[in-house]
Amino acid sequence: MDMLPIPGSSFPGLETPLLDASQHTFHDRSSQSLDRFLSHEGFNKAELIDPKTPPPRAATLLQSWLFFGVLSQALRVRIKAVDFGVPTSNGHFQRRITLSPLPSMLKETSYYEEADRSKLQHRRTLLETAFQYLKEIEAGPLHTLANKSIVAVTLSIRVLYSTLIAYDGGPDLELLPHPLIAKRLEDQDWCPSHIRRIMADQNTLLACYLMRVRRPNPRGYSHSRCPGTHCVATNTKLLGGYVTQHTHRKPEDCPFIAVGNKEVRSIIAKGGIPLVSIRIPSSGKHGIELRVRQATAEDKYVAISHVWADGLGNSKSNSLPACQLRRLSDYLTRLPNPTCKKFENNARDQLVFGPLSVRSPSSGPGVTWERPNSTRLFWMDTLCIPVAGDKGKADQEAAQLKVKAINMMADIYGRASHVLVLDSTLQECRIANMQRSERLAHILFSPWMGRSWTLQEGALNRHVYFQFSDGAYNVNDLVPNDGQPLTNNDWYPARFVRLSLGESMKSFMWAWKSSRNSSKRTDETVAVVANFESFIFKTLHRKCIQALHRSGLDTPKNRAYQWKSALSPFEAQWVQRFVCVWNGLSTRTTTMEDDLPAIFSNLLDLDTETILSLPPSERLGAIVRAGPALPLSLLCIPCPRLGVNDKRKSRWVPRSLLRVPLEEEPAFSLDDKQRLVLKHKDIRTVMRPLLLVPLKPLIPSEEMVLQYSGSRWKITSHREPNDVFAEHRKDHIGFIISGNEELRARHLQPIEACCVRIVRHTSSQQIEAVYDCACTAVMLQEANGPAKASKSDVQVREETDWTLTILPGASESPVLLRCEEPPPRSRITRKLSNLWPYI
Repeated sequence: MDMLPIPGSSFPGLETPLLDASQHTFHDRSSQSLDRFLSHEGFNKAELIDPKTPPPRAATLLQSWLFFGVLSQALRVRIKAVDFGVPTSNGHFQRRITLSPLPSMLKETSYYEEADRSKLQHRRTLLETAFQYLKEIEAGPLHTLANKSIVAVTLSIRVLYSTLIAYDGGPDLELLPHPLIAKRLEDQDWCPSHIRRIMADQNTLLACYLMRVRRPNPRGYSHSRCPGTHCVATNTKLLGGYVTQHTHRKPEDCPFIAVGNKEVRSIIAKGGIPLVSIRIPSSGKHGIELRVRQATAEDKYVAISHVWADGLGNSKSNSLPACQLRRLSDYLTRLPNPTCKKFENNARDQLVFGPLSVRSPSSGPGVTWERPNSTRLFWMDTLCIPVAGDKGKADQEAAQLKVKAINMMADIYGRASHVLVLDSTLQECRIANMQRSERLAHILFSPWMGRSWTLQEGALNRHVYFQFSDGAYNVNDLVPNDGQPLTNNDWYPARFVRLSLGESMKSFMWAWKSSRNSSKRTDETVAVVANFESFIFKTLHRKCIQALHRSGLDTPKNRAYQWKSALSPFEAQWVQRFVCVWNGLSTRTTTMEDDLPAIFSNLLDLDTETILSLPPSERLGAIVRAGPALPLSLLCIPCPRLGVNDKRKSRWVPRSLLRVPLEEEPAFSLDDKQRLVLKHKDIRTVMRPLLLVPLKPLIPSEEMVLQYSGSRWKITSHREPNDVFAEHRKDHIGFIISGNEELRARHLQPIEACCVRIVRHTSSQQIEAVYDCACTAVMLQEANGPAKASKSDVQVREETDWTLTILPGASESPVLLRCEEPPPRSRITRKLSNLWPYI
């Protein structure tokens, strides 16, 4: 545990007791070496599973066997357990384990320099066998929080195996969430949703690091009401009880400074973007002034993103306290300009080198020069979106302009030169006192990362700066680079200080040379991965980038095998974007749930104003039907849907967003008649769903058991309580079981599925059906093989080479929005755009 990096401001680490100081010897290389070692030392594996075994005895056996025993056999040397005790000043050792001798042992035994394949295979087999034993023990009754010594030993074994696997490769540590880590995170007041995410990653090294990070909570957010899916601690009352905060304890001496309300409304009404600047008087003068004007094409401005629960909003007027404006002005003045590194598949619109900005050919070539120390223009929702104020009656004009401003938010944040994030927890931390991994940990689990509106505010701009107490920090300030070419996962690094013209030219030359040397690889990957600090940093960096800017792959999964894909590049890209936005919003929260369609629409580049004009229950449906394709998993998740009492009217269209992630593949095509079409032969083999059709018409029940080819599936239907579609009459039905072959092979694991009512089934396997409901499928399995058949089982057959069409209703409502494929660009434009990433 002591080999892991320690955060600058940290909680005490976990200590593993040294329970056995005996010596352990390597015996042989056979696959049964672990069993032989156990019997040679006079131990019995059954004792580790038997709940009657005293915990101290079980912990001693476990440490001797799976820690020192595995290490002895992996290194093929004699291991002295006392060498792993924490040394003292008088030459003795404490009965606590330290892993500090491990690196020198690995070097002395040439552990990572051996090229003998047989030795390498032996070590991997050894780790796989030990890993399976560890899984059995952790799933047993002795592995509970009540036995602190046992859980401490198993955690140290996980860290040891992670170290060895880093050198040799080996099995993925797909273990159950470790109870000791979860307990430590809970004691440190982590949100249950954050704990669930950390445990789901099954990354022991990262979890051990995070549970030592000390996170400030200046606003006193409580997670007692937070579920395991998202954090609601920062939800706040926007009407009646909202209080704008000051930066000091004497608010009576600090007036509110308002922006010109008429000017803001006039600019928004004309379709423009209002930009604000702060005029701080010189010494001897009083009063702060806010000036507002309409944005022009050449303006560079900062878009402010903040958490309303921190007190930077105002539900009564477009104003902020003078103290907040002074601090904001200071932040804007010290905000650095970004620079960049070259990376593959660059789609960036502009490159910024200090005061010099160069736009890409695809967006119109041009050069912009920023004057040093110029007044920063900025956009902030508190000042730039009209509010109704204290009027006794509803302000209809403000409501209309608010919708119009929300419709422009994608353009506002996308055009900004920077996005500045203000989060009270981050503003309590000092960059100078933290490691690079610690900074990312604070950002990744900040309240700002849990809000729905901030998803688009970070995703629409590549220059997102997080304000700390001593400066602003860009996640791309330090890009992990182990000699491999940078990719879209690395995005853009940014300097922490402003660059002079000379430094800008050096940066430009560096990027130019880097574009020619980026394809060179080094052979130091193993050494880099073995470095825990580098591994943790790269993991956190990748997660931050995915949470901020993107969630999918460089190439949509549906286009990974383009010669087999029935989807066009435009359709596959739409599915990827749709899934990315859905999954991003599924882990975030907003005080007003009706805001989610607006965020969804902005990120998909749809007409948000049209979406918000619909009744709330129809908004998400309009977004779903706007695209050319949709993932199958959308039909397999249990969520409220439209037309639950209608046999055909868009029964598959979701009414609200559910906190369940979607998968990109396989995907339906959605034609102009709103029919969903899925062809079995056009799906990658490993991702092809099963289509099981009962041999006879039947009345679907809530739970059914299907049998075919010696396999038995338990199907559980998820219908809404008021759904009368499942009337008491027999129908030809079908069940689509999703998931890849590997997932379906894991018995007792629930798999997403859906039920359809078959209307027409031709001999050429053309199937037309009406969507019924989402289901869950579990393959039944007994200890000695497949589960035995029962008389109540429904006999089904598996369809092959089928084409499934989900029909809409005859009275289907018209599609208000439709995302059309962009027209093809000219040959010259395409070439200039392709050259831009290499500048």
